[in-house]
Amino acid sequence: MDNIKIDLRLETKYLKEVLSLIIKIRNQVPVSYVIHEKYGLILFSAHQEEKHLFYDEKNVKCEKLPPIRVEDFVESWLKDAKPQDFITDDYEDEAYPSSDVMNEVGFRLYVEEWGNVAGCFDAIVAIKPICCWYGK
Repeated sequence: MDNIKIDLRLETKYLKEVLSLIIKIRNQVPVSYVIHEKYGLILFSAHQEEKHLFYDEKNVKCEKLPPIRVEDFVESWLKDAKPQDFITDDYEDEAYPSSDVMNEVGFRLYVEEWGNVAGCFDAIVAIKPICCWYGK
């Protein structure tokens, strides 16, 4: 499907299951990744030495995935990643300015319009840590 768009914000306990499903839906095998300050960890179906994520930005180093299950690699990365290490969008901030809301680190998993991330069509999905908010 070419016009796919996905944007999920969930608790970390759902990461492996959701990531497996997205990879299956995308029908692509992840072989490399980039960690980007705005997009988080981006999985790619092709490996290139550099990924051109923006027309006006320096190239970003693309790394080959280690020889473990991609779900385990992403889970391990997410345990060490913090929302404040990335540029956050609306509703991803580390704290909600209210005393009635609790925060816990979760994740955002997304694919932008037309099945790309940052304009890259060989990107399968992006994952980044965000804060989950829990109200009354």
